[in-house]
Amino acid sequence: MTKHNQQFIRRLLALFFPIAILLVASTVYLYQKSYETDKFKLMSSEMYKLSNGNNSIGHQIRMVSDDVHYLATQEGLIELISQEGEQKYNHLVKTWMSLSKIKGIYDQIRWVDLTGMEQLRVNYNNGKPYRVSSEKLQNKSSRSYFKDSIKLPQGSFFVSPFDLNIENGQIENPQKPMIRIGSPIFDRQGNKQGIVLVNYLGKRLLGLYGKEIVEANSRAWLVNSQGYWLKGPKKELEWGFMYKNPKASM
Repeated sequence: MTKHNQQFIRRLLALFFPIAILLVASTVYLYQKSYETDKFKLMSSEMYKLSNGNNSIGHQIRMVSDDVHYLATQEGLIELISQEGEQKYNHLVKTWMSLSKIKGIYDQIRWVDLTGMEQLRVNYNNGKPYRVSSEKLQNKSSRSYFKDSIKLPQGSFFVSPFDLNIENGQIENPQKPMIRIGSPIFDRQGNKQGIVLVNYLGKRLLGLYGKEIVEANSRAWLVNSQGYWLKGPKKELEWGFMYKNPKASM
């Protein structure tokens, strides 16, 4: 290469190299801005979907709380705990059985006295509600949902952690996700006489949450406050805290 050609190439590089650097820098900047914009849009979209899912959960809990309030202030129950109308017992049973069948979301509706003993329990029984016989009623004084509910003032509600139903000390099989919502009951003299409690079938809640998310073309996963999967990437990872499996968590 001649000296003249070398000088020409140096001048050419001196002219175009800064332009090339500027073009590359501009391209990187525009790409970064586009990436940040897309990232923001994606995050906003995902947060909106999550918000809808969370709202579906909140709506369900509020609806169940309204039903519990109705049960706790029901005239027939107040008459019974005030010992004004024992003859109203059968009418109360029929009302609870009708509510159980119509709603279709309560695995159990219960009246529990101050000692933790069930006085009335209606089981949903897959759409065929029945009153549990007196000899099969259980004492629930050791259960946390009773201890927490019975301490509450009038008009307050207890909402249990989301877990699996336990009957006679064993996790029910097939699994039955459950949330228990209770409220204290008071007689006409203002004396606390126990609690009313509903076992809300959590499968419905998970279904509504999943529907909100899946319809938005996303995957619906849910964890509790300890990081255990309630609805996870694999079925075998779900409800790890119920089976004392700390590895089945985030």
